[in-house]
Amino acid sequence: MPSQVLVDELAIVLELDHLGFTINRVPADCQKLPGARMTFCRSASNVAFRTEVRGGTVADTESVKHIRWNDLPKEKLSNYIDRRMITGDKAMVTHVYLKKGAIVPMHHHVNEQLTYVLEGTLKFWIGTEDAEAIVVRSGEVLVLPSNVPHKAEALEDTLDVDFFTPPRQDWLDGTDDYLRHQ
Repeated sequence: MPSQVLVDELAIVLELDHLGFTINRVPADCQKLPGARMTFCRSASNVAFRTEVRGGTVADTESVKHIRWNDLPKEKLSNYIDRRMITGDKAMVTHVYLKKGAIVPMHHHVNEQLTYVLEGTLKFWIGTEDAEAIVVRSGEVLVLPSNVPHKAEALEDTLDVDFFTPPRQDWLDGTDDYLRHQ
């Protein structure tokens, strides 16, 4: 989708030709300046239109999803861990609910992971179980690159948001046995 900047109800749609973006159609109230890489539109409602990208077309706006966490069922993994998942084509975001004392055993995965603790506290061991622990509290984020071994323990009842890219296939198909044995 083109980059957009709103200034006093004037939407400026930038054509990022140097990144391979071109505009298929320009709404009637938009005007491209001769020799410029910008298209000016009178209304912000006309900035969501299809673009072309090298190697394919950007998805139509019909593929956009709006999801409420509380509308999703909690998946019970063990007596200590529940989760909710939302998955896109290239990323996944989850709510993980851990009761005090929950252990996520040492594991690793090809997915890059960002863990944002919303409530509670998690203790992580990175690399080996005898490594110095990192304590991640409410409002803090831990960034785990691909294939880094890690283990976690909930020091209190905790809600964290885990973001993965690409999505965790083992979580989607239920082969994440390491989480289900507590």
